Amino acid sequence: MSLPLLSFSPVVDPVAQGIQNLTLQINRAFSQLQSLLNTGAALVWNNPSGATPQQVVSTMGTNAAAIFQLSGILTSSVLTPIVGSTVSIMPPGWSYVTSADGTVTLTAPSTSTSTSTSTGT
Repeated sequence: MSLPLLSFSPVVDPVAQGIQNLTLQINRAFSQLQSLLNTGAALVWNNPSGATPQQVVSTMGTNAAAIFQLSGILTSSVLTPIVGSTVSIMPPGWSYVTSADGTVTLTAPSTSTSTSTSTGT
């Protein structure tokens, strides 16, 4: 039987190890949250199947209001303060209205020129 020439025991400070593990988990969770919100935004505003934003939101059905509200809360209370700039869940000019049943209706930015006015849906 052969013994190792030198033996050693790694010294691990349990407090430092705990902090390192916590830091890794927080970074991983933050990254997952950013990814989730980006994926959701892309699904609505740049749908890979070509669906319009309203078609996507209509497909969400009665979950749409909760999805929009939760996304807004997470964006304003978590992402914006950490990232250090304003993060929006919707492109500029868009707005939404929630119904009592939880559905959402989107309003696209209106486009107008000095000579004519048009309404967008």
